[in-house]
This record gives sequence, structure tokens and C-alpha cells, in this order.
Amino acid sequence: MPLSSLTRLQPKAVAVLQLSLQHERVAHAYLFQGPKGVGKAQVALAFAQALNCEVNGLDGCGECRSCTKIQKSDNPQETVHPDILHLVCEAEDAETRKTSQFIKVEQVRELLKQFDRSPWEAKRRVVMIHEADRMNAAAQNALLKTLEEPSQRIRTLFILMTHRPQSLLQTIHSRSQVVSFHAVDTRVMVEMLVKEHGIVLEKARMAAALSEGSPKTALDLCEDESVWQEREDSLDGWAHVSAKRPEDVQNLVQLVAKDRERFKRFLRSMMSWHRDLMMIHMGQQALVINQDRLTQLQEEAQRISLRDISERYNRLVELAAAQQINAKADLGLEALAARVD
Repeated sequence: MPLSSLTRLQPKAVAVLQLSLQHERVAHAYLFQGPKGVGKAQVALAFAQALNCEVNGLDGCGECRSCTKIQKSDNPQETVHPDILHLVCEAEDAETRKTSQFIKVEQVRELLKQFDRSPWEAKRRVVMIHEADRMNAAAQNALLKTLEEPSQRIRTLFILMTHRPQSLLQTIHSRSQVVSFHAVDTRVMVEMLVKEHGIVLEKARMAAALSEGSPKTALDLCEDESVWQEREDSLDGWAHVSAKRPEDVQNLVQLVAKDRERFKRFLRSMMSWHRDLMMIHMGQQALVINQDRLTQLQEEAQRISLRDISERYNRLVELAAAQQINAKADLGLEALAARVD
């Protein structure tokens, strides 16, 4: 896929990379930082195509042998091009395929062994490190030695991708060119969902509004009916808690706290809910995300002050941050529910 075709998705990031190609000043390492699901891996793959295209070295034609093989190398588990390398958390259990929480130093060292030879086919070997913040301290330090001595890497480019850049060593930041990614415009997402995936307009609008700028999240919402049902269950559960029905607090805790990913989605729903409550208090009803629950939102907004809504929202943000470092979800949620007036 040509790099230019992703301009509407991430205009600023693409522009930075296009300039580096035009002026032949490609860095030896890039740090793609920004929210999850906003196109970092897509842009990384398109950049790799542009670097290695046999026809158009400034964009990538998407059709030559090199571009085709690189496009088919988007799956870390089934890469086709021998010089497109992925570094991800490995599976710890062969049967369940449960992955480790970290990228380990042994993985980095094994990867670095390949850099004492020229690429097999590509003009430039490209290494994509997914969720780079998951590298443990030893792994980051092992990588850092290579970043500090680029002359030892034969025609190799690193692209580190993360939504938590603060978890990476500052020296990794300083040895990389930082490219910032941002939440995707809602109108762009709606257009993509309708034109590229055939999603009904109304559903596309709701999914885009709930996705927090992530096309991947929006598409998941559209394609997986269980996610929609999960949202309904979560909002119904919250309605009971906010209506001061303590007997339902434990039910809500048990509903969402069993599954880490579900708890993440629950927090996202709750943050959008409390954002909507603030919008209603400020007279911005047109900006409400959960339009299908507008009556319920208006009723709750009448029962609670803007100050209390803000406090709840801040607590949800704290819970989301704590959840990233494995804090107990159920205790945090019980604490939030206990603060409902």
C-alpha cells in the first residue's frame, strides 16, 4: 500500500516520513508513539514498502515484487519477506497461546544475531517492535547498545511502536526519531467503515464515536455483536449502581473483573459515559457519544453535580492507569462504586 494512501489516517506522521524519504535523510531508528489502534503498524509497513520499492522509492507502488511480499508480511507470526522482522511478546503456553507480558532480553539478543550480514533481498532490513514498552529493562538495554552503534547494523532500520512511550528508557527516545500518532478524526473513520467495510451509516457513526479515535476499535465494535451486547450489559449494570442499588455492585464487579480485556473495555465505556454527563451539564448535548442512552444520561445528570462527575471521571482515569500495571481490577471498581452518591 502506498504510504501516501495513509495520509488521511495519520496526516502528520505520514508527512514526516515522506520528508525523510524526499531528502534522503532516513533515520536509523523511529519511535512511533500514540494511542492504540490508530494505524502505527500500517504506516510502518507502508514505510518499509517505500524504502524497498523497485519502482517508486518515495512512496511505494504497492504492486512490485518487493511491495507485494512486504504487504504479506504484516502478520508477525507469518512474515513472507525475509527482511521484514517483527518483535512481539512470545507465547508462553503452546496450547493456550497465552502470551507473556514482556518482550524478553533473549528475544532481542536472538534478533540482533541477524545483523552481522546484509539483508537477503531488501535494500534495507526493517525491524518492527510492537508494543515496545513491553520490553523489560534488560531487553531495552540490549537494544540500546545497537541503537547507539548504528554502524554495526548492516542496512537495518528499527521502528518501535508504543502507546506508552514513558515506559521506554529516555536514551531510547534520544537515539530514535520520534513520530507522533494521534486519534483519527471521527468523520474519517465513519467514511472508512462505510466505504471500505460496508457498515451501515448509523452503526458506523456510533462505533466511531465510541472508539476514542481508534479505527481498529471501531471496526471491532461493528463486526462483533458480542462487544455491543457487552456494552449494553455494562451500561445496564452501571445504571443499577448509579441508582443506588448496592446489591448490584458485586454483580457488576463479577461481570467485568474476570477478564482483563473486558475490564479495559468497561473502563473505556465508563469514561465515555462520564464525559457525556459533563457535556450534558455544560449544555453540549449534541456532543454526547452515547446518543442511544440519552434519556438515561439526562436522568443521571440531574442527580449528580458536575464536580462529582469530574471526580468520578478522574477516578476512572486512575483506574485505567493502574490497570496497565496489573493492579487488581475488582478492588478498584468496588472503590469507584462505593463513591457513587
